[in-house]
Formats: sequence, structure tokens, C-alpha cells
Amino acid sequence: MQFIQPILWQDAIDKIGQKSLIGSALSSEEWSEIPLELRERAFFSSTIENVRFLQRARDGITEFLSSAVETLPDGQKALATGSRQQFIKQMQDFAIAEGMGPLDAHDAGTIKDITSEGRLGLIFDVQTQSAEDYGYWKQGMDPDVLNEFPAQRFIREREVKQPRPIHQQNEGVVRLKSDLEFWLGMNSPAIGGFGVPWGPWGFGSGMGVEDADRDEAEQLGLLKPGDTVQPVDRDFNDKLQASTQGLDQDMVAKLKQAFGDQVVFNDEENMVAWSGKPAGSSAPPSPAPAPAAIPAAPSTPAAPATLDDVLKQLGLDAKANATADDMIALREQLKEQNPVNQAQVIKSIKGDQPAGALTEANIRKNVQEFLDFIPPAKVHHLPTLKISVTKSQDYIGQYSTKGEVQFSHDFLAHDPDRFRKNAFHELAHWLHREGDQAYRDAIRKHFEARTAGEKVVNLKPYAAKGKKDKWYEPYAGKIYHFETTPEGLEIPTRYLEWLTMTPAEQAILWNDPDFRETMKIVLQGLF
Repeated sequence: MQFIQPILWQDAIDKIGQKSLIGSALSSEEWSEIPLELRERAFFSSTIENVRFLQRARDGITEFLSSAVETLPDGQKALATGSRQQFIKQMQDFAIAEGMGPLDAHDAGTIKDITSEGRLGLIFDVQTQSAEDYGYWKQGMDPDVLNEFPAQRFIREREVKQPRPIHQQNEGVVRLKSDLEFWLGMNSPAIGGFGVPWGPWGFGSGMGVEDADRDEAEQLGLLKPGDTVQPVDRDFNDKLQASTQGLDQDMVAKLKQAFGDQVVFNDEENMVAWSGKPAGSSAPPSPAPAPAAIPAAPSTPAAPATLDDVLKQLGLDAKANATADDMIALREQLKEQNPVNQAQVIKSIKGDQPAGALTEANIRKNVQEFLDFIPPAKVHHLPTLKISVTKSQDYIGQYSTKGEVQFSHDFLAHDPDRFRKNAFHELAHWLHREGDQAYRDAIRKHFEARTAGEKVVNLKPYAAKGKKDKWYEPYAGKIYHFETTPEGLEIPTRYLEWLTMTPAEQAILWNDPDFRETMKIVLQGLF
């Protein structure tokens, strides 16, 4: 479990504490359309209207950042919120006590469930990292610090599955801290960024910065000896005083409709700001229209809905920069109204059943989630599943034939997220290898077309051979029986794992044309 050391920067603490609590039913996509000037000064979470919940979340994060101490009933002292996990537990208890939770039972445990670890962890991560990065940026604007370290280097702090191209191009680049145009470009909303000159540099970017001293800045020609670098924090914050100039009347009307008395307009000065009034002081906003449902599978042999139909309904065919909410909507579109129940397809579950991720209940839960995405017509003719839990250290999970699936206790018992991902992986083998011939032919033809002329190579870091191509994950190119007819049996498995990722991770991958090309072929088999 990862713990983050609390920081003591007053600027970071103040940034959180000074944010207005804004309750709203707006989705994350709708929030992205709200002017940056207002978003930067709001403490919100998409679709959450409960201000008491937001107040408790803001207090918990402030306690974490400030290392606040509380006195326990036995007189001992302890950090009020000492870790990410403690924050999640506190907020889960609070949300449950408030009667909060997903409107749809199918969303339980997903990012749409405010009581889920994934959703609460995302709130914690974004808010703390934003505060910490702002504190680092604010301190860097101190004149004395700026004189010694006038520039910073854009660095990769961790590897990600799908780095943003502009970040790759500028990895290692050094720019003056006052170069707002460059730093805002690295965090542009157009690439999923937050529109500010400090981190985080977009969901899951893996990017960060480190100071570069005056000598290096002068050697790079960014400064001349004796030059003084002027702080830009005040200039930037001045720009964040939201002006209604430049806001069209539709946006003004939307702000008034969405936030009511929580937002105040000063027409004389052309200014807009949060009023500090609680949510609910005016009529709630009209709910966003629900996405169109996938047509039910016809009883006649008429042509079924295609993936392109769904994508067009969501506007994704013409929008490469899909948002996190687009990904959630796509997931919902793929789910069937009357999915096959796991009890109908699991013949047996046997082997050691340890507490943790590999309990029978959790196995059935993950199988059911996979089935939620698959039309019944694709499942009824498949062999029933015989699932076993083993002590093997030779594999994480494996699919044999005729519905036999094994999961390794040693690798998966204590890692629910990894087990969920592996369950989708092995069940994708079941769907692909035991399913209809047309799907297998489509995958094979796509594999052959993508890898035409490529040599079979070792796929590092795996002990496997295949064709590297541009798969988002090298293992997708693994070839079975590569000495005869190439067949990429791991394409559906790796790409259907996408359904288990967070909306932010899904959006980043979806933005890659190579990923979308293959993902459309794989998802098409679900119709």
C-alpha cells in the first residue's frame, strides 16, 4: 500500500481551504466546459450535490496536507487523516451514513459510485497532487528561489501505457518558470490537461518537473548573466479573476441554470465569482439527456447494431479526444439490458478458496461484470465455465479449452484489481476461442493486416514470441503456432482489459488512433 508523506506548505493548504464548496449534478464533461477561472476556485466532484460530503472531503484532505492531529478516546494523539486509505475509509463511512451511492445498482463499485475505493481514491489523488504541485510552483515564484532556480525541466516521473505525444516531444525540455505559454501548453485542456501552469499535467500523464539552476538556464540561452526573472504568479492569478467578457450568453445562462445562487454576476464590472451560498438555493439544473440505448437484439435475422452506430450516437466517431464521461457512456452502451446471469454459465468453482480476491462470491461478481457487456446470443452456445483456484506460480491465470479457467492463488488472492483484470483476460479467451467463427476470422485478418511483413521477435519483457507492431501492450502481439498460420489470440484479451480500466485511463488510450483501430474490431465482436 502506498502512503504519501504529508507536506507542510501553507500555500498548498490554503489552495484547498480557500476553494468554494460547489455541489452540482454536472458530469465531468460538463464541468470541463465551465470557465477555468471558476473551476480553479471550486471544490467539486462530478455529479455530487451533497455539500456536507464535499465539506468533509475538503476537511479530510486539508487535515492530511497539514498533518493535523486529533485526540483519540484513550487520550492518544494521532493524525486526523494520516493516509490515502484512511481518507477513503472515512469518506466511505460518511457517504454511506448520508445515504449516498450509485443510482443504478449496476454501477456499484465503479467510478460512478461515490462510495467506491476507485472514486474516492481519484478525489484524493487529484486534490492532493494539485495542492502539492501548486505549492511547489508558488514557492518557485519566490524572488530569491527564482533567482537561483529560474527554470524547470519537464520530466517523466513514471511510465504510462499511453503517453501524450506532446509530452513525449518535450520530455527533458528546460524552460523558464515564467514561460506561461509553454507550461500552459503542457497542461492544455485540448490534451486532457487542467489549464494551469503547474501539475498534475492531466489525468495519468506520468509527468512532473524539477528545478534547473541559473547556470544551466544561462548555458541554454534562456537568460543572460545578470538578468532578473520576474515572478508570474500574480499575473496568472489576476487572469483567474473570471471576467464575463468573452463568455457567450449561452454560457452565462448555463452557469445561472447549473449553479443558481452559488454563482454571482457583477454586470457593472463584468465579473463572475462563487457567492459562498450553499447548493440548493435555487431550482436544480435540468438533468443531462441520457445517452441513447443500444437497440435490443432483434428476434429476426435483421442486421444488428454496429459499434459504429454506438460511437456515432456518442459523437466519438468524429471526436478523438474523448472525455472520461464519454468512456463511461460507452461502457454503459455496451451493457445489455438483460445480461446472462453468471449462475447460468459457471458449472463449478473448486480449489482453495482463500479470503480476499478469490472468494467464490468475488469470482462470481467478476464473471457477472464481464457478462454484462456480452449479448446473450454470444454466450448461450459457449461451453459452461469450470473455474479452479490453484497454488501454481507458473501462471497468473490461464484458459485451457472447453471453458476451463485456472486462477493462481499466489498471484491474485490479495490483489482485487489485478484479479478483476485477469478475469476479463481469461474470459475473453473463452469468448474468442469458443465463440463464433466470424469473430475469430475478423481478429485473425486484423492481426495479419497490422503485422504484414513483420518478423517474429521476442516480446520483452515476456517470455513470448510474436509481432511487436504498435499494440498498446506488447503481449497483444503474441503468436500461437507462429510457424504455421499466425493468429493473435491475445488481441481480444489485452484489449478487453480496457473495460476494467478507470475512465481516465480509457480516455488516454482511446485518444490513440492505433488503439482505436484495434479496439473497434475487438468491440465489434460484442454485437
